[in-house]
Amino acid sequence: MSLSDGIIKEIKTYGLMYDFTPDECRTVLAGCSRRLVPRDEVLFARGQIADEVAWIIHGRARATLPGPHGDIDVMEFGPGSLVGFIGFIAQDQHQLKTRATEDLTLLVLDRSDFAKANARRDPLFARLMMAMSLGALDRVNIIQRAALTRTSRQE
Repeated sequence: MSLSDGIIKEIKTYGLMYDFTPDECRTVLAGCSRRLVPRDEVLFARGQIADEVAWIIHGRARATLPGPHGDIDVMEFGPGSLVGFIGFIAQDQHQLKTRATEDLTLLVLDRSDFAKANARRDPLFARLMMAMSLGALDRVNIIQRAALTRTSRQE
């Protein structure tokens, strides 16, 4: 899949690849598989094993937490966003449910492909892991604020 300069710019901005050159972004993404996800389908269920991450190329998605009167919106994602990475780097489960709010085109990197790149000691994937680790701190803060909102609404 050939990626336009526009989507590479979005991935650099929203996909945790801020300090990657456009060619480095393309190199990392070349190892990804393309997946189409229809509107309203769940990408990642809360509690699902996080064995892949995905960059949104087209479309939008929303991450939610369960609340007392339905789901609570935590984040919205659009083109360039990287989703599913907190559980992926922690080798754990997804803490949020992420659902397509529009038809999506994704580039997906699974754990086995990531492990192969790490075994080769590929510096781009080491940088990507560091970027995901740092990005996770920001996202965890957002999730904690949403969880507090959920708790305060229950009282």
